[in-house]
Amino acid sequence: MPERDVCDRARQALEGVTPGPWEASYNPMDTSYPADYYTVITEREGDHIAEVDDEKRAEEHEGPHGKFGRDAHFIAAARTLVPELVAEVERLRANQRHEELEAHLGKAAASQDRIYRHMPGSHNGRY
Repeated sequence: MPERDVCDRARQALEGVTPGPWEASYNPMDTSYPADYYTVITEREGDHIAEVDDEKRAEEHEGPHGKFGRDAHFIAAARTLVPELVAEVERLRANQRHEELEAHLGKAAASQDRIYRHMPGSHNGRY
């Protein structure tokens, strides 16, 4: 079975998702073990989307620049990036279809001119 179009899959994944944009908020914890985490929230309303942390892997807890922080920022950015990427793919596809249509029309016009030149009574390719 062929895989569905990437734009269709992205639009389906966005259905019912909390509107964006989202942001990642760093929450340092004052404990003896790494327990910092990020909260992904909506920028306008501050609605809670997700928490990102990894208490089991201390080497990834590098404050706001650790791996889990980059993950949280990616999750937050994806809410805005995915619709933008879908729009860009669709724009590029439309341009490609337009260019292909123009190429086909150019070939058809050239064929038509060749036919007219060979028709009896034509004057330099025109009636």
